[in-house]
Amino acid sequence: MLEEQVAKVLMEARRKCIAIPLIDALSKQDIAFGYQVQKAFIRLNQQAGNELTGWKVALSSQPALDRFSLQEPIYAPLFAANRLCGELMQAQVIAPKIESEMVFVLGNDLAGNHVSDDEILAAIAWMAPAIEVADCRLQGWKFDISHFVSDNAAAGFYQVGNMVPFDANVLEQSGCSCLLETAEGTSEAGSAENVLAGPLGSIVRMIRGILTIFGEVRAGQHFLSGSLTKPVDMISGQTYRLRLLDQTIELQYKSFIGNAMTDKFDKGLATRKAVLGEEYVDSSINNATQFTRPLQQLVTEYCWGDVWQREGLAKRERSLINLAMISALNRPHELALHVRGAVNNGVTVAEIREVLLQVAIYCGVPASIDAFRTAGAVLKEMGLDLDAPDLA
Repeated sequence: MLEEQVAKVLMEARRKCIAIPLIDALSKQDIAFGYQVQKAFIRLNQQAGNELTGWKVALSSQPALDRFSLQEPIYAPLFAANRLCGELMQAQVIAPKIESEMVFVLGNDLAGNHVSDDEILAAIAWMAPAIEVADCRLQGWKFDISHFVSDNAAAGFYQVGNMVPFDANVLEQSGCSCLLETAEGTSEAGSAENVLAGPLGSIVRMIRGILTIFGEVRAGQHFLSGSLTKPVDMISGQTYRLRLLDQTIELQYKSFIGNAMTDKFDKGLATRKAVLGEEYVDSSINNATQFTRPLQQLVTEYCWGDVWQREGLAKRERSLINLAMISALNRPHELALHVRGAVNNGVTVAEIREVLLQVAIYCGVPASIDAFRTAGAVLKEMGLDLDAPDLA
C-alpha cells in the first residue's frame, strides 16, 4: 500500500536525520491520504515498541491556514521517543525550529463524533507549559499539504514542564503570555492571541478533529495546542528557556553527544567538512550509534579540532603526511578519503604519486601497489587526468 511505503520512507529519513526531496506519488494525493500515512506511522511505531503518547496541532493560526487555503488545522500523533528531558542532540534532528506551547492531558477517554465542548473540557485533567521542536523530513522545509500531513506535520520532539491541575480561569487571566529566551540574550514574546481561538479553543477543536479522523483519544495522552510564539530556527550550542505560567523550562541544544558545543568541536567539524566533504562528514555523524558516537566526538574534537588547527604545518602538508602514514598502515578506506581530502587541500596528482613511490621504498612495494590502486580509483572518480603531460 502506498501510504505504508510513504510512512516507511519518512521514518527512515527521520532515523537517518536526512532530508529527502518531495515524493512524486505523494504530491498527487490529498489531506485524507496524508492522514492514512499517519495511521501507518502509528502502526509501524507501535510494532517497534514506540507507543502513541499524544497529539499535536499544526497550522494553528489564521495566516497559516490561509497559506494552504485550509478551514481546519492539521493534527498529528506524538510518540514516546518524541519526549525530551532537558537536552536535544544535533544528531537527532535535521533542521529544527523551536516553539512555545501549552500542553493538556486528558483524565479520561473520549470516543465518537458527538462529544460536546463541555465534555471535552471536563475530560482535561492537567496542563503545563511545553516546548515543541518541529523538524521537517523534507528538504528546505518546502512541501505541499499532502507531504506536510504525511510528515506528521513536522512533528519532532517536545518537552513538558511541571503539570498543574487544569484551570481555564488561570489560562484566560494570564493570556498565556510567555517569553522564549536563548543564552545569547535574544527572546521571542508570545501569547494566546497567536493561536486561533486561543489554547482552550484550539484544544476543543483539536480533540474533535482527532476524534473524527482517528476515532478516539485516551486518558494520559498529551495534546500540544498550538504555538504561542513564532517558530525560531534552533542554533546548536544554545540553551533555550521558556517562561510561561510562572515556570521556566530549559532545553539545551547540544552539538553532539553528551557535551555542549566546544570551540574545538566547532572548528574541527568545519575543518573536517572542508577537507573530507560535507556529505561524508554529515553522514558519519548523523548515522552514528550510541556505540560509535564517542569515537566521532573524539575524532572531530581532538584530531580535526586540535591537531589539524595547529600552525606548524599547512593543511596540504598534513595531507601529504597522512597519505604516507595511511598507506603504510594499509587502510584503503581511510586512504581513499584522504586522497580526496589532499586534492581539496591543494595537493597535485604528481605530488600524490611521489608520496606513494616513497612508500614503496620505506614501507614495501605491496603497500605502495595497494595505495596506488586506491588512489588511482579516487582520482579517476574525481575527474583528474592520470595521463596528464606533467606526469610524464
